[in-house]
Amino acid sequence: MQLFLISLFVMLRSLFRPVAFGVAGAIFDSDGRVLLVRQTYMTGWRLPGGAIGLGEGPETALRRELHEELGLTGGRVRLFGIYSRKLWWLTHVVALYVIEGGEIDFHPNLEISAIRWDAPQAPAPGAAPATARRLAELAAGAQQGDRWRTLPLTRPARNRKPCSKTAMTGRSGRSAPKTRRGSPC
Repeated sequence: MQLFLISLFVMLRSLFRPVAFGVAGAIFDSDGRVLLVRQTYMTGWRLPGGAIGLGEGPETALRRELHEELGLTGGRVRLFGIYSRKLWWLTHVVALYVIEGGEIDFHPNLEISAIRWDAPQAPAPGAAPATARRLAELAAGAQQGDRWRTLPLTRPARNRKPCSKTAMTGRSGRSAPKTRRGSPC
């Protein structure tokens, strides 16, 4: 019943916000193990995370979610990748962060029933398929897209021809008219 209600909530919310933006955190301990959670409303071991609130920045949302669910304090946070996939008519975008050096004070709650620490190269039996793929990427140090498309963290340069003196001044020697972007090229 709880899974049905969450699915219904996501569906209704998507009518008003067709893009869902979430965050997930790969929390590493000093031995290089990653924290996985057992959520009360989904099956399998997963990376912890949650939704970004309106007007909230991704890293702020990550810290809030992980503090609420796991008691995480401190730690260094860095963006690992941004993933996107289509889910019904909804676009689901997730920013995956790596957290190192934080402290966990976990107590089972309404969202998380259990936690475990695993080597990213050897995820727990019963790890959700997407979690197993993210752990393989973390172990390899690079994103590998399959069902989730990895979005580039930087915008690629456009393939433009360099401006020639003729293009900049025109054949008559006068300045060429500017385009919408403010450049004659």
